[in-house]
Amino acid sequence: MYPIRMHTKIAVLALLAVGTIGFACAADKAVKAPATSAVNNDDRNLMEQLAQANIAEIEVAKLAQGKSTDQDVKNFARQMQTDHSKALQEVNALAKAKQVKLPVTADDKHKAALTRLKALDGAQFDKEYIAQAGMSDHKEAKALVGKVSSEARDPDLKALADKLAPTIQHHLEMAEKLHAQR
Repeated sequence: MYPIRMHTKIAVLALLAVGTIGFACAADKAVKAPATSAVNNDDRNLMEQLAQANIAEIEVAKLAQGKSTDQDVKNFARQMQTDHSKALQEVNALAKAKQVKLPVTADDKHKAALTRLKALDGAQFDKEYIAQAGMSDHKEAKALVGKVSSEARDPDLKALADKLAPTIQHHLEMAEKLHAQR
C-alpha cells in the first residue's frame, strides 16, 4: 500500500505544479495583451469626420454620374465613387478595430449640398459639382487629413491619414483641371 500512496502524492504534486505553471503562463499572457484598442474622443471625432467626408463624396459622385451631361465630369465622378468607397472601407475597418461606431449616412451639411446639386441640370450642374465636390470638398478633405496626421494620437489613424493624403491631392488636381476647362 505504501507505493500507491507515494504514487498518489507524486501525481497530486505533479498536477499542482502543472496547474500553477499553466496559471502563471495565462497570467503572463493577460498582462502582455493590450487593455483596449479604443481611441480617445478627439481621435474618434476625427475618424467620424473622415467617414462623413467619404460618405458625402460617394453620394454626390453617384448623383453626378446620373445627372452630368459631360463625359469628363462623369469619369471624374466615377473615379471619386471608386476611390472614396475604398477609403471609406479602410476608415470603417480601422473604426471596427478601434471599437468606434461610425455614421452610415451623410451629415446635415452634406445632405444640404446634395439637395442643392439635385436642383441643377446640365452645364450648371457640372460647374457646381466640380466647384463644390471637386474643389471645395477636396480642399476641406486635404485639410482634414493634414489635421489627422498631425493631431491624432492613434498611430493607425495617423497612418491612414498619411495613406489617404496623396489620393486626395490627386483628386483636387483633377478637379482644378476640370474647373479650368469650364
